[in-house]
Amino acid sequence: MRASRLNLWVSLHNKPENNPVTEMWTALSPFRVPASIEPLPPADDGRTLPHAVTIRFHAQVSVDTRMTYVDPQGRTRYLFVKGIQDIGLQNVELRCICEEVMN
Repeated sequence: MRASRLNLWVSLHNKPENNPVTEMWTALSPFRVPASIEPLPPADDGRTLPHAVTIRFHAQVSVDTRMTYVDPQGRTRYLFVKGIQDIGLQNVELRCICEEVMN
């Protein structure tokens, strides 16, 4: 993995297991990591926009993880992890398929 590809910073939070109704998200450790974010073709429903997000391996990232970042226009964006792939199975690089709910 080339560090220059990871040109954005994302914050990582997991939904709590003990009370998912409260919508309180728990910060991971470390909670802020460099990432590469690539938009994918829109979903058929027109309400979600998929993204491929690459980060360094993080053992706490799961399908309960939300990634947050600020885009170049200053908008806060929320990406919800739907799938995870450990590239090369070496615990070095993660590729996450995420969905962003469009308003």
